[in-house]
Amino acid sequence: MAPYYTSEWRFRPEEPDPGTALSLMFAHLLEGNIKRLNQVPYKSFLAFLNHFNVELAPARPALAQITFKLVEGTPEPVLVEKGIQLAADIAGETEPIRFETARTILLTTADLLEVLAISPKRDRIVILSEDGSSLSNNGQGYALFGDEGENLQEHTIYIQHNFLFLIEHPAFFEFTFFHAQHEGAAMETVKWLSDVEKVQWEYYSDGSWHAFDRVYGHGSVIRLIKLNHKRMDPFEYDESLGYWIRCRAFTLAEQSSASELGKVQFERMLIKSEFAAATDDDGIIPDRLYFNDIQLNAENGCEPFGDFFAQYGLFYVANKEAFSKRGAQLKLSFDAEFLQHRLYPDMPRAINWKPVMKREIVDKVDIPDVVTIASIQWEYWNGRSWAMLPIESEARKMFDKPWDGIAKRELAFVCPEDIEEIVVNAEENYWIRGRIVQINNAYSPNAIYYAPAIQRLRIRFGYEQPLFSPQRLLTINNLDLKDRTNEIHSGGMPFRPFLSLGGQAPAVWLGFDIPPQRGPINLFVVLKQRQVTASDVPFIEWEYLKSVGGSSIWAPLAVADDTNGFTRSGDIQFVGPQDFAHETFFGKKRYWIRAVNRDGRYNLDSESTMMPRILHLALNTTLAVQQNTIVHELPRKMEFYDTAQEQTSEYYVLAATPVLEEEVWVDETEHLTLNEIELLQQTGIKLNIMEDSEQEILRVWVCYRRVEQFLRSGSSDRHYMIDHATGRLSFGNGKLGKALPRTGVDLVRVTYTSGGGKRGNVPAGAINTLQSSIAFIEGVTNLYAAAGGCDAGTIEEAVVRGPKRFTHRNRAVIAEDFEWLTREAHPNVAKVKCLPNVNVKLEKEIGTLSIVVLPKSGIGNGAHFQELKRQVEASLLEKTASNIAFFGNLQVMEPALLEIGIQATVWVRNMDDVVPVERELTRKLNQFLDTLTGNADGKGWNIGQIVHHSMFYALLKSVGPVVHIPQLSLDVYKVENGERVEWNPEKIVDLPHSVVVPGQHRLIVELHK
Repeated sequence: MAPYYTSEWRFRPEEPDPGTALSLMFAHLLEGNIKRLNQVPYKSFLAFLNHFNVELAPARPALAQITFKLVEGTPEPVLVEKGIQLAADIAGETEPIRFETARTILLTTADLLEVLAISPKRDRIVILSEDGSSLSNNGQGYALFGDEGENLQEHTIYIQHNFLFLIEHPAFFEFTFFHAQHEGAAMETVKWLSDVEKVQWEYYSDGSWHAFDRVYGHGSVIRLIKLNHKRMDPFEYDESLGYWIRCRAFTLAEQSSASELGKVQFERMLIKSEFAAATDDDGIIPDRLYFNDIQLNAENGCEPFGDFFAQYGLFYVANKEAFSKRGAQLKLSFDAEFLQHRLYPDMPRAINWKPVMKREIVDKVDIPDVVTIASIQWEYWNGRSWAMLPIESEARKMFDKPWDGIAKRELAFVCPEDIEEIVVNAEENYWIRGRIVQINNAYSPNAIYYAPAIQRLRIRFGYEQPLFSPQRLLTINNLDLKDRTNEIHSGGMPFRPFLSLGGQAPAVWLGFDIPPQRGPINLFVVLKQRQVTASDVPFIEWEYLKSVGGSSIWAPLAVADDTNGFTRSGDIQFVGPQDFAHETFFGKKRYWIRAVNRDGRYNLDSESTMMPRILHLALNTTLAVQQNTIVHELPRKMEFYDTAQEQTSEYYVLAATPVLEEEVWVDETEHLTLNEIELLQQTGIKLNIMEDSEQEILRVWVCYRRVEQFLRSGSSDRHYMIDHATGRLSFGNGKLGKALPRTGVDLVRVTYTSGGGKRGNVPAGAINTLQSSIAFIEGVTNLYAAAGGCDAGTIEEAVVRGPKRFTHRNRAVIAEDFEWLTREAHPNVAKVKCLPNVNVKLEKEIGTLSIVVLPKSGIGNGAHFQELKRQVEASLLEKTASNIAFFGNLQVMEPALLEIGIQATVWVRNMDDVVPVERELTRKLNQFLDTLTGNADGKGWNIGQIVHHSMFYALLKSVGPVVHIPQLSLDVYKVENGERVEWNPEKIVDLPHSVVVPGQHRLIVELHK
């Protein structure tokens, strides 16, 4: 119309006029109206969803395990009530992030000193933690049951005898066993203890234990033979330094034949040792020989008393091995001969010369006097003086009469019982000596000395029969050392040296320094994540050692086990009884609690790969929630005109948002009679009645119940609705839900908690402040990062979720229902896939469901996922069929990660493009493989989606300079439960629970023209 009525308007932007301005204004207003009209369907859709109470997914608070540390010397346990506030100061936050304890806990003064894994059937004792040591083991943890770890179990008899076992040369030992009450028991004992398949007899030498060369048993005697020349060294055991022999059982495990060793018993033992001679001429070479203070060597021949022996000359012989054997038959054998020595060999004979002499006078020869050792006194040192050895008289006169040539001689005697070591010529040893007490022709001026010479001096020892009991006899079983010396000396008290672990079922033992009494006491257990089905859950029974009179017995201990039999991380809560026993087990005197696997599942070899692995165990640890509790707030009242109802309506708004939990109270004092109050109490509705001193009712507060909508609320139903994101409270109108009384200023009061959001996921150690001091608490900390906090959902997510409510109607029937209900259960769910009739081990099992969930907060974050898993499972179990709603039938699991790496060769024409192309290809590949924002549509990768190498050709060619791709392949690695293994790209289809993540790319850019 403008050209006809306003032809002067030119509508030229370069020459604007009033017409141009008016048309531009009209276009702008029209565009705004069109936009608003286009939003009408969307706003109507939102109003429709609001009518069915489709809300934004509420924010979730972070959860953290808080460990309290008591001041050293705290006299008694400290009670920490529920709701105690803590804070974490985080850089970048304007105010501290507040947490509150989720339950009441009693902080015990007891310290957990030992954690042991005990398996009686396998005969295993493994110390997992001692004196509070860490259980992490580089993030792998320790197996609570099974065959892992160093087995400290030992079944050993330690026998000490400081002179019988002082051996260096080949020897044999005899042990004679006695059992007066049962003669056959001694023979059975010898039979089992001489079986080298079951036990090993050992001696200590050169810093380690060595097995004897031969072991024989006959009747009630065991003979041990040592054929080598290794010295048996002293060994300190149980604070006793001496010479030991031990008998070590390999095992008493039930599956081995050695379990019969538990029947070994005896009451006394006698021992003997003897030099083991290969030939009649063998013997022990003396340690040292001296003539007075001159050292001699008897191997090549020596004169023990010198060439010109004199009265009281001394010949010393030392040998620790032989001369220490008190009561033994000792024999010194040697080759002896006499060597002649003239005192004055060149002195001429004195002749009384005369002019005439007879020939016989001139030729007369003087015959020298023969000087020999008439008597030798053989002596030993008894600790006080040199005493005579008990030898025969012939031995004293063995060098009295000379003989021609070399003859064998022996010196035999019984080793005195009181022989002791002494220092001779600066050497401490066991010594005997020969002292010359009489010499024939000792003072003759014309003497020829017949000095005895000896060579090949050898010593042998032995006993005719065993004479000695062990000086000490110790047994060690189950790390418990028992001194059996008194029993073995006195006899009459048979005992079993080998004792097995009691019972059959494997168990975890906890040892405390003082009894953990009263409660509730919390024990926080962190286990390595693993996939567990319902059939994998073991039967775990908790017990404590109870004092009954002067003895102790195992009694049941009632616990709240959130770990579900060590199948997941969680709390173990108990109330400690007052009758703990203080007993010694495994060498430690402690107050004991144990968890026993009664069904013996962890005794089975088939379960070796499913053993729970513990990463951390902490006392005085409880759950804290990122929230702030507001008590008795009077919400702000808001009024508005409801055009649909054509009346003024009202609602209430809370000050702090988002709201996590709330309790709404309404003052109905002037609207309730006494009969109505009594009726409300009978129906279970919570009331808070305030009375004066004369028990007259002043105020009556009634607790209302939250509903999602008022469609099913009657006119007298005390219901309310709340929008947790905005803190808006709505009450009924008298038809749908009971209307509020119209009188009173403080008509409604609310006690609620507010908090939540990602900001609560603070790192480990950040929660370190108590908002109010508590006596005897030194400090607090979170050993692990807080987890589970996430922000409220978005409108876009609600728009997608809302219509699905009309499909599943809040009940899970088909796989798609489970997936949508999982998204509604927690706002941190990014992707989800339901695997029907498949358990978490990916095995076919009818009636089970596995829900694979990919969290928004990140992949592989175990702490976050565990909290998400708990909440999603709890929500789904309420909404599924009764035949599925059991633990193990429905489980949430984390996806396996498929690291996809591209190995490719690409061609470019320009050398300047090589580096830029390589960088751009890497960027595009990582962007394409991003789990949440990758893939061709930018919406990420679905769980179980197949990846094929053909997907990447077009992606790589989209980089301009790339002209050809001669080679391209996939490098695939599967990461699950902390293990990374290479995977065949053709078998990705076998991993329906996997999700794609970027891997390591190997790109080669080549120049081709």
